[in-house]
Amino acid sequence: MKILLLVPAYTAEKRYGKQITRIGSVMSLPPLGLGYIAANLEKHGHTVKIFDLAAAAISDEDLIRNIRNSSYDAVGIYVMTPMYPYFVELVKILKEKFKAIPIIAGGPHPTVLPEQALNENPGLDYIVVGEGEITILELLDGISGKKDLAQIEGIAYREEGQIKVTLRRPLIEDLDSLPRIAYHLFDMEKYIPAPDSYRRFPATHMMRSRGCPFNCIYCSNKTMFGRKVRTHSVERVVSDISFLKEHYNIKEIFFWDDIFTVNRKWVEEFCEKIKKEAPISWSCNTRVDMVDEVLLKKMKQASCWQIHFGIESGNQRLLDLIKKQITLDQVEQAMRLTRKVGIQTRAYYMLGLPTETPQESLESIRFIKRIRPSYSMVGLASPYPGTEFAQMVKDEIEDISWDNYAVIGGFTGKQRPYVPKGRSSEELNRLQVKAFRSFYLDPRTMLRHLWNMKTPSEFKRHLRGFFALLAAGPRKDDK
Repeated sequence: MKILLLVPAYTAEKRYGKQITRIGSVMSLPPLGLGYIAANLEKHGHTVKIFDLAAAAISDEDLIRNIRNSSYDAVGIYVMTPMYPYFVELVKILKEKFKAIPIIAGGPHPTVLPEQALNENPGLDYIVVGEGEITILELLDGISGKKDLAQIEGIAYREEGQIKVTLRRPLIEDLDSLPRIAYHLFDMEKYIPAPDSYRRFPATHMMRSRGCPFNCIYCSNKTMFGRKVRTHSVERVVSDISFLKEHYNIKEIFFWDDIFTVNRKWVEEFCEKIKKEAPISWSCNTRVDMVDEVLLKKMKQASCWQIHFGIESGNQRLLDLIKKQITLDQVEQAMRLTRKVGIQTRAYYMLGLPTETPQESLESIRFIKRIRPSYSMVGLASPYPGTEFAQMVKDEIEDISWDNYAVIGGFTGKQRPYVPKGRSSEELNRLQVKAFRSFYLDPRTMLRHLWNMKTPSEFKRHLRGFFALLAAGPRKDDK
């Protein structure tokens, strides 16, 4: 069968606002999930095309023309909650023009809300619930009449006016059993990471594991990938890096995993192997309680240059409330040790957590400045479907508008899906812009960045970021 896979046109402008994107300081990365699914489809004899409508800036007219000229047997669309409004419009357009082509949705949002997604989208035919590599193969057999839909695990569909949701499919235990991501279906040159998240270009990202054993109330990843961590082998990851270096001249990798250091033995083996077989600059995400000086030194020696830490709050009461299971002392120690070995740091945190007061928001902003990360990223807390956070505040939300789920509200002026009692979206949006500006426009931060810059291209990227911050904040033309 001939399959078209789509990412809705949730562009950088829609995420961050027009002022930021005009300066060109935002990131764009290939949709790895669709890359895995496409590779497995091709392995089993299907023909696949991927259109990332955000990265490629494909118009509705061009998309319709392509579909009309290509005779696809099915269209699959990846959906996260922030892009859901654009998914809804895309389904309407496609079904109006191509009533006979089945439309399939997958990703975090329809996985958590399959019945609601089908009810809200009359043109949507099927949903893949959870991991899709195996399910999509069986669903296509079901669509073509080779398999009974009711016997396929991990799908939702309509039957005689009723919505049916089958049993959840078990997670894929052996990730190495999946073929390499279908990079040849991406226009890799169109994807550029955020200017402060890479040193060498071309750069891209990888996922070497799925699942997270922790239970933070704001995170919906476990709804897709579960709490058991499943990991590609070191050999597979190094092989994939070698492939990217050889075929796409990739000079840097960012590991997108939730917690890169969750398996210490794996990381130590990887560090030794990557130095010998595929040397490359790299960075990763992890937790502050899952690094120590010995491990950090090994990562530095293997060319890790930056670690992204999820701090989430600079207030211990709020850290306990969101079940982060870390302390502020652990945060400070991890940041100090990472700096000591010569690895840069990026601190992620949120404003507007449940019951957070204005004073506690300011505490977080001050704490992040005190621990002196190389970079800081502050989001606005959103109660995503399927999270404990969403359950906790459901009685406080009068009307859900999926259009308000972007985390960078301070740059777009949009209303928040949730604000703590006694506070407003306008206040949180202003605080978010204040947090960015107070950190990055601080002379001490600017001097640290100048000191760490190695190349003229780094200086140019940071200069774009500087102008982006000067332009930050909602404008009248941001819709």
